[in-house]
Amino acid sequence: MRKNARALIAAVITLGAITAAHADAAIQYEGNYPADSMQSQPSSLTREAVIAEFMAARTNGTLPSYGEW
Repeated sequence: MRKNARALIAAVITLGAITAAHADAAIQYEGNYPADSMQSQPSSLTREAVIAEFMAARTNGTLPSYGEW
């Protein structure tokens, strides 16, 4: 029983060390994710202007329905 417990403890410590080493590694992503392009081009509209534009489109029926985006 002691031999198995020692082996289990050693395995847990080893896996913990591997996990900690990977947690510090930087993530390298070189794709074109939309959030990246949006952050580089800030909007010139205020939040209130966007909401007003949305409400006007919803009122006059020009808001695209699901699937028309």
